[in-house]
Amino acid sequence: MAEALRDRETSIRSYTDHVTHELKTPVSVIRAATELLSDGPQDSAGNGQLVAQIDEAARTIEKQLGALRSAAHARETRYTGSCTLADLADDLTAAHPGIVLRTDGAAVPFPIAREGLAIVLHHLLRNAAEHQAGSVLLSAADEAGPVLTVSNDGAPVLAHDAKRLFEPFFTTRRDSGGTGMGLAIARNVLEANNGQIASVPLEEGACFVIRFRTG
Repeated sequence: MAEALRDRETSIRSYTDHVTHELKTPVSVIRAATELLSDGPQDSAGNGQLVAQIDEAARTIEKQLGALRSAAHARETRYTGSCTLADLADDLTAAHPGIVLRTDGAAVPFPIAREGLAIVLHHLLRNAAEHQAGSVLLSAADEAGPVLTVSNDGAPVLAHDAKRLFEPFFTTRRDSGGTGMGLAIARNVLEANNGQIASVPLEEGACFVIRFRTG
């Protein structure tokens, strides 16, 4: 129990540090733009640009805070029940039309409700699409417990990024507007439901393996 509480406190501190870092730049932009607006003529031609900067900075803050709330919620929510890939395949295909989705072992049951596994897989499929994947294979098996392998043909995970993939706010695509919270949320959902996720190194494509503890 004490170790679990320490881990929780460490995670919360990590979230706080990341939030502080991520919000520093947009907050500075807001302050500078606000000062310029208050000092200059109200009908200045540059006011429109400053207002746009303020709006963009505010949206960035809201997006990061929303992602943080989602990650925190994922740590606490239990999705009690069971489901199979067959229960999810149609919805996943419809939600990610740019990806060719294939399944294997679609009848293997997982000890998590459909809603919970859907959250995890939506984040993994979105991550695959952001890294130029055209196809994803979801392969389920029972190896002394249910295992789900999610592999895609997109860009491989670089060695120096592998250890940070599931850290809150870590992203290799900052310019695309991502929050870097997708994989952290997926991990948190799984950990709250007796599961774990790991990245498997590949020379081509990317692969994630999800295992659930039983008993």
